[in-house]
Amino acid sequence: MNILKELLIYLVTFFILLTKVLKWDKNIALKLYISLLILAAWINVLYAYNSNIQFTGTLSITILLVVSITSLVYYVLDFMLINIIKSDVLILDIAYYFKGRVKMLEFLTSVIIGILEELVFRLYLIESSIKMEFLLLILSSMCFSMVHIFFSKYDVLSKMVMGLVLGYIFIQTHNILYPITFHMIYNWFALKKKG
Repeated sequence: MNILKELLIYLVTFFILLTKVLKWDKNIALKLYISLLILAAWINVLYAYNSNIQFTGTLSITILLVVSITSLVYYVLDFMLINIIKSDVLILDIAYYFKGRVKMLEFLTSVIIGILEELVFRLYLIESSIKMEFLLLILSSMCFSMVHIFFSKYDVLSKMVMGLVLGYIFIQTHNILYPITFHMIYNWFALKKKG
């Protein structure tokens, strides 16, 4: 299985969802997902099994991670500042985009996002290395919470805990369908509560 190819398909699909369905500014969404793609690609290169890429030392790994994380932080700050200036919205609230729209769109969004996020944040990151399961659980939960900064008025810590719970479910069951189902139900109730 080509992890990077699958991840790229996920990011392109999610970019289309952001720009076409949620009407995000394409430049903002593109900056965010380029940063996430860089970070996710390096995480997968470092931890994926069957990887033929060998690093010569910890310095090169450190440099790559610092560049990726710095890029992500820059685009996150850029994204937040643009929203403050343009629309007085610091953190995007997904319910804002669904006001007055068909309820089926909420359901489909819950299903699609739940599936895609679980495939990226749980299956690819955690399953890629049994030896580093705990570290990858923490890392995938942190990435999960960072992505959700833009969709929730709530703190990042609650999304981190959610990521840990979903990751724990996956590790215990070794079946991605359980966290996907839990995630879809959670998204559905979250949208219903906000709507």
